[in-house]
Amino acid sequence: MAEVVGETSQERLDYPYQPLPSVFDDDDDSPDSEAEPMIIFTKHGFTWRALILAVIFYIASIIMPLFNCVLFDGYEKVPGYPYPLTATWLQMLGVTVILFLYNVANHLIIQRKDVLKKSWIFGPGFLWKCWELLFVSIAFALVMSLSNIGLFLLNDVNVHVLLRSTEIIWVVLSAIVLSRERPSIITIVACMMLIAGSIIISLDFKQGTHSLPWMPVLINLLSAVAGGLMLALLRRACLRLHERDPTISILEITLIKMGIATLLLTPPMLGLELHAWPALATANLSVQLLVAGGVFLTMVFQSSVVGLAAFSLATTVGTISQSKIVPQVILGSLLHKYFKCAKNSLDVSIHLLGTILIVLAVLAYAIDRWRINAKEGIQEKLRVMSVRE
Repeated sequence: MAEVVGETSQERLDYPYQPLPSVFDDDDDSPDSEAEPMIIFTKHGFTWRALILAVIFYIASIIMPLFNCVLFDGYEKVPGYPYPLTATWLQMLGVTVILFLYNVANHLIIQRKDVLKKSWIFGPGFLWKCWELLFVSIAFALVMSLSNIGLFLLNDVNVHVLLRSTEIIWVVLSAIVLSRERPSIITIVACMMLIAGSIIISLDFKQGTHSLPWMPVLINLLSAVAGGLMLALLRRACLRLHERDPTISILEITLIKMGIATLLLTPPMLGLELHAWPALATANLSVQLLVAGGVFLTMVFQSSVVGLAAFSLATTVGTISQSKIVPQVILGSLLHKYFKCAKNSLDVSIHLLGTILIVLAVLAYAIDRWRINAKEGIQEKLRVMSVRE
């Protein structure tokens, strides 16, 4: 008897991923291939997991730039740690070590009595997992290093956020080329509204971009390009990994991605920031705690990015990420008295117009995605009924 979706062994194991075969068919020209292929609506309510991941990602992405700026620049009487490459490397290394220990302990202790063995770091297929995530890790290493270097050179969270907001353009283009996503007209219009809202908010910045040196601006723009490329590559890698091994977890994908990126970043870090290690060894406890705190924040942020890439389209992740410019600028304006890198640029009228555009864009995108997923859900139910018959 043919097995029916919703009653498979995967679901009995309460495992959320059930990739659709059409996603991996290179000859698939269906106009509905833009639907969210990783989400199957079942009694377990996996959409709630995606929602929780989105909230975690949103909060972490708002805090991350301000945290790193404070780490580099310091606050009050606490000196900063002005070594962006080394700080980035330490964050990635810390996440890699923590996730590695968790992965091994989870396999040896928690999953020891499981009948069906699940994927783990030393399990079968380690090399092909690394290969699938190699280009993701290269793009990720570029994103982390360029973003932190650009933030360090600018020393202005608001301008950094503005320049990074161009990422949505590269997310859409990369998703079309690499992930074969087909954005609808509504999606394209929503992305244009997001860009327009970001530009309007940027008009409030007291420091014009004409007074900025070209190198920090270029580095921040390049980090946005690498970010868009990374999201599309990550989405594609998640689909391929789950197609071949449905038991691979979000944390294992994050572990491999972070591990490879750490290795790639080691040579430039050692070559360009030789004085970073003595500075960290002689730094006071507050600076060392800031560096350690960056490890935790990076782990939460990057795990949520991988989770969203597994559950959603790259364009969806990019849209969520783009809308964070509003709370980020507001947060910077509220905290400018306490941190030098947070600038006061809160003009209510300009922010209100930009915020309205961004909220409408996100709302339009969400309704469009709901429409497409509902259509796919009806088609899937009809397919299941035909199989039962």
